Amino acid sequence: MEELHIQPDSRIIGQTLEQIRPRNFGVNVLGVVRAGGAYVGAPRGNTTIEADDTLILYGEHGDLLKLLNAKPTNESEPDPAD
Repeated sequence: MEELHIQPDSRIIGQTLEQIRPRNFGVNVLGVVRAGGAYVGAPRGNTTIEADDTLILYGEHGDLLKLLNAKPTNESEPDPAD
């Protein structure tokens, strides 16, 4: 399990969890801590990533890096995991 702080210049800001598809990389998002301290537990696919969020993630470190470097997908594209 790891915590990942989203930097203000991150390219995933403004993307939803559905768009970044963490499960395709073997990563589960367990929660999101917002900059103001609010906690979103078991976030849904429509949860939008904001600057200074901290993501609580479960997965291998290498998979987390792959997720961060992946291009976000278009919501209209089918999920190959479905």
